Amino acid sequence: MKNASYLITIVFLFGFMSAFSQVTKTIQSNFNFNYTIKPIPNEKGMDFKVYLNFKSDSTIVFSMPKDYYGVDDYQQYFKDVTASNESTLEKTTEKYERKAIPNSKNEIHISYTLKLTKMDMDKDFFAPGISSSSFHLAGSQILLPIGRLEDANTYNIRIIDAPSDWNFYSSFSNTPLNMNFTGSYWSILTTAFGGGNQRMISFKIKDKPVSVFIQGEYDNIDETTLISEIKNLINYQRDWTNDYSQPYYTISLLERENSLNGTAPGNLFVCFVDPNATKQQVLKVISHEMFHYWLPNKVQIETENGESDLKYAWLYEGFTEYFSRKILYEMNMLLLNDYIETFNTDIFLIANNEQANISYEKLLERRENKGLGTNLHKLSYHRGNLMALKWESDINKFNPNFTLKQFFLEVLNVCNKNDGYIKFDDFINIGKKYGIGVRADYEKYIIKGKSIDIPKDAFSETHQLIIVDLPSFDRGYELKKGKIWKLKKIKKKSNAYKAGLRNGMHFLNSKNAYIFRTSWLPNKPIEVQIKLKDGTEKWFEYFPAGEAIPLKRYIRN
Repeated sequence: MKNASYLITIVFLFGFMSAFSQVTKTIQSNFNFNYTIKPIPNEKGMDFKVYLNFKSDSTIVFSMPKDYYGVDDYQQYFKDVTASNESTLEKTTEKYERKAIPNSKNEIHISYTLKLTKMDMDKDFFAPGISSSSFHLAGSQILLPIGRLEDANTYNIRIIDAPSDWNFYSSFSNTPLNMNFTGSYWSILTTAFGGGNQRMISFKIKDKPVSVFIQGEYDNIDETTLISEIKNLINYQRDWTNDYSQPYYTISLLERENSLNGTAPGNLFVCFVDPNATKQQVLKVISHEMFHYWLPNKVQIETENGESDLKYAWLYEGFTEYFSRKILYEMNMLLLNDYIETFNTDIFLIANNEQANISYEKLLERRENKGLGTNLHKLSYHRGNLMALKWESDINKFNPNFTLKQFFLEVLNVCNKNDGYIKFDDFINIGKKYGIGVRADYEKYIIKGKSIDIPKDAFSETHQLIIVDLPSFDRGYELKKGKIWKLKKIKKKSNAYKAGLRNGMHFLNSKNAYIFRTSWLPNKPIEVQIKLKDGTEKWFEYFPAGEAIPLKRYIRN
């Protein structure tokens, strides 16, 4: 995945720094930033004319925003940066940096244009969502980083002159055309807002407003059914946790080819969805991201100075995955076979991950030196989900009247009394009450990286755990990147070679070719688009079946 280190950074910000992402009005602010944003649609995408003014008694040096979500050289999209009202701007030795000098009233007035096209933005999973009639932006993708990024500032943001038939949403506040909050620039990384002529449906859950925005066309999804099931899912999760505290909530589905990725800033879930995605795929992502409202937003293990939150990613992502899937199963949105197949898929993904048994120490070293690629990031999901399945089985053996849900709700109750945190020793002690060997499993599976002991009896009434030989995942080629991307290292015995792919072919695009992406479907073929020598384009299709490997798998009795 392109710019994986940026994406991993933002994932941790969304999860492990979630409390920081919730802007607060109790912090003393340094600056009072007044932004006015005018969206200007065009045939290629959208421009944003931005006006900023604030008070400052000294010269300010700032740069155009970098994108923490993965867009290369995002600063290039900021144009026409000027000053007015007798404040001035000067260039520095850095290309995208400016020096702002206040006027005699200690005011700085800046204007700039953010010019984004759909074609450019659709290249990256979490880039701004742009079309000629709608947009989605993280706060950090349009607001300037000024001053010390950890200091709190007051932000007043107005959207003006938008088409009258547009609707808007925001994680900043429930007044998206006039947003006011106090927080640091770092907190703005995990905020977002958007608007346009998307379909919008609004309803209330226990008097709390909920809106669903849908942009794009989805061939395999009936929108009426999807919205009904989203409403039921929100109700169920809030009943499940007995927590109805979200003051408002928005779900925004944005069309993006080859993507099925979500982010969940406060009071908002945004999902970039491939037009060929299924309703079940979308519901899985929505259920997962919505459950982050509790885990880790309201359940975090306290870390000591210098300790990385990466140590608990198995809990924050893996257990979120487990509970979100089980909720769908309990609601009959996942049938039994489909539900159990999700665990078989996790087993398969771990078996095909070259870093499956990486230790925590090596994981930290890898992140420091190379960054975490998608395979290592997703490993926390797969490990944690199977650990949760094991703990559910351990609890059932200890006391059939206990469940992993009860354990989690007791942990949540402790965190509710301690600003969302729990000491790891307290987490361990609660586990003992439910028959869970938390410390032993944590040391074995997370710190040492040993393989998860998959429970044989997890679904013993309907399925048994057996070892079967299954083809490994083998894409059959690699990519040589450059101005023109070309195929390389085609394996002659691979299905890619049998399908007609050859070294040196001009690569244009692919579908379902990356095993560790959320959008990957194990029962669908890979599709590779090639530009042939005569200038025509052709799609090659094949299943990525490699050498057989022995795998544990739940099979119906």
